[in-house]
Amino acid sequence: MNRHKLLVLLLVVFLNHGVVAQEATYNTQILAPGYNTLTFDAPKSSTYTLSSYKSAQNGNVIDENGNKTTLHEIFDNPLVVFI
Repeated sequence: MNRHKLLVLLLVVFLNHGVVAQEATYNTQILAPGYNTLTFDAPKSSTYTLSSYKSAQNGNVIDENGNKTTLHEIFDNPLVVFI
């Protein structure tokens, strides 16, 4: 039993020497509006109206396999936002 304890202790000592705790680094770069204090007062909930959007126009496209198709066939008419 003592031999096993000694073996485990030696393994822990010799295999653990290169392990160090990872230090967290933080970047202060603001990635998007709202990730930090806003420069304006945001409107209260339900005090504004959202714009309504018309249906998207169809368009002819070529898919990744070189087949001719349309946007409506590719996206099957779900809500899709292109930016």
